[in-house]
Amino acid sequence: MNTPDHIAEMRLYERILDELDRDLGSGDVSAGSAADAGEFDVAAWLAIEAAYHDRRSLSRSLMDQFRAEHPLRVEDPDLWQIVLEWLDAIPVKAT
Repeated sequence: MNTPDHIAEMRLYERILDELDRDLGSGDVSAGSAADAGEFDVAAWLAIEAAYHDRRSLSRSLMDQFRAEHPLRVEDPDLWQIVLEWLDAIPVKAT
């Protein structure tokens, strides 16, 4: 399961965790469970959902990276549109 895609998904999820100070708030259980199962792509979008619902800020570069790299954009275009709406509503972290 250590394919380049899986490693990239894990790194993206870890970056989201780092930006949220390792506290996923309302997404702690769902995203954490997905990560524990090795489903880092799912964990990443659940962490984005939690940031959206909790009104937590993320850096513009992270959100741009998520938009460019996350496999959901191809796998489920309908869900991807919802995730893009969340990203558009997440406050941008001051740099």
